[in-house]
Amino acid sequence: MYKKIIFCCICFALLSAFYNTGYSQDKPMKLGIRGGVNLANINQDFETVPVDIEDLPLPLQISFDKSNYTTFGFGGFFEYWFSNTIGIQVNALYNMKGVKAKADFNVSIDTLGFIAGIQGDIEGTVKLTYIGFPVFAKIAFGGGNPVRPYLIVGPELGFRNAAKVTLEMKAKIEVAGYSVTESFDEEEDIKDQLESTEFALNIGGGVEFPLGSAKGFLEARYGLGLSKINKATGEEVADIFGDKDVKNNIFYINVGIIF
Repeated sequence: MYKKIIFCCICFALLSAFYNTGYSQDKPMKLGIRGGVNLANINQDFETVPVDIEDLPLPLQISFDKSNYTTFGFGGFFEYWFSNTIGIQVNALYNMKGVKAKADFNVSIDTLGFIAGIQGDIEGTVKLTYIGFPVFAKIAFGGGNPVRPYLIVGPELGFRNAAKVTLEMKAKIEVAGYSVTESFDEEEDIKDQLESTEFALNIGGGVEFPLGSAKGFLEARYGLGLSKINKATGEEVADIFGDKDVKNNIFYINVGIIF
């Protein structure tokens, strides 16, 4: 399905180019830089996973709630305008993606004939980095006005660079009137458990405005993951993903300069 969407976006850009070939002898190409905040998440809930705690004979089965991982991205691009309203933008970006997870627990278990009360919390973050190449069809409004809103849509090919999971836990264990506090910080590399490439579709818009001799812009877009990032069922995968088809979903807020 995602291949059809990407094909349609590319065809739209090419048709726009041919339609506007008579626009002008001057086909302006511009360079720019962009950067901003990424509100990263995934399309699936986490699996219930076992967590080992020292002094307990059995691991706890913990269910995590996901939330946005707030991180960043930056890069550069060039634009080619076929007319005063339609152009194409090719980007090369470094983007951090992933998701945060948190679980609070308060349970009682029977261990060696004693009832142990366990309460605490655990936080985890899946941290992914990608080198991405989004291609946007860009439609601007407002003619030659200095402040112009615009829309963007187009596919993205991303190459996974790094992938890690970090966990931080604090737990208080009470048994027969005695208590002990356990904590740990862990980090695991899961790069080999994830696909090396991903496809996405970006949809958004922004506004351009004068900035000295250049132009500034403020832009928001949504990156919808079209291909799964975890490996196929039956291969080694990160425990927190299980055998689900996990895809990145990102909300980007960018600012930048066009020269």
